[in-house]
Amino acid sequence: MKFIKKLLPRSIKNKIKAAAGITNDTRIMQISADIASRKIAKSVAANNIKFKNKIVVVTGASGFIGKAIALRFLEDGAVVYACGRNKEKLEKTFEDTPNSSLFFLQMDITSSDSVKKAFNTILEQHKKIDILVNCAGGSARDDWSYIYNQKDEVISDIINTNLYGTLLCIKYASKCMIENHYGKIINIASTVGVGGKAGFSEYAASKAGIIGATKSLAIELGEHGITVNCVTPGIVNRGDFSESKLNEIIEKNCLRSIGTADDISYGVTFFASDEANFITGQNVIIDGGRSLGLKGD
Repeated sequence: MKFIKKLLPRSIKNKIKAAAGITNDTRIMQISADIASRKIAKSVAANNIKFKNKIVVVTGASGFIGKAIALRFLEDGAVVYACGRNKEKLEKTFEDTPNSSLFFLQMDITSSDSVKKAFNTILEQHKKIDILVNCAGGSARDDWSYIYNQKDEVISDIINTNLYGTLLCIKYASKCMIENHYGKIINIASTVGVGGKAGFSEYAASKAGIIGATKSLAIELGEHGITVNCVTPGIVNRGDFSESKLNEIIEKNCLRSIGTADDISYGVTFFASDEANFITGQNVIIDGGRSLGLKGD
């Protein structure tokens, strides 16, 4: 434990403490040690150039989880297309990551023309698409409401972005993958799509739809050498939790810690790797056991 704690610099510990508003030194050391142990796994994995010469497309790459996924593939030797609606935002997101294998691509996943144009650009430059990660999406956190009061435009926007957009990307990427008789598609869902959440019905529907589509697509595309799997994140620490909220999350979590964006990226790159060549149509929940059920009475 002491060795692991030493691996996490004091500056990082202070950032965690400041971001979460934690005053309990014992708790911050527990979380720091837990995250440090996962960083060891990350550094070991980074020495494995398992995706050399693979062309990877990550949608929603300017988001918190999308960025971690894109970086993980870069560390493992892939050529990565980081996609998003705003190219300037993408460039700013990765401004500390100069890498000749990283390309930025404007793509509005709710627009068929935009998606088609983006994938054609990738094919013109690299002739193939090996891996697609559908991470683009969003929830109506600021506009949450029970369905009988929810605005029509919020429902439409969430369904279009999360579900329709994901299916559009798969449509155009799979055409190329079928020609090459190879491809890995990984969709990002949410535990809200598994267990539901009051006030977020449109979001739950869109994410549950992604899980259902994953199974159907795995059946459709399997004969073409394409696997389709799903990673379902639970709560991920973005540094915006109060101390009381963080403690609440930890108490309900079997592992008594909190997830990081890197934890999600590990699941994604596993499904994209050769180790998962015989796995398709599956959904893996990465939430530290939070969704398993009640702890105690």
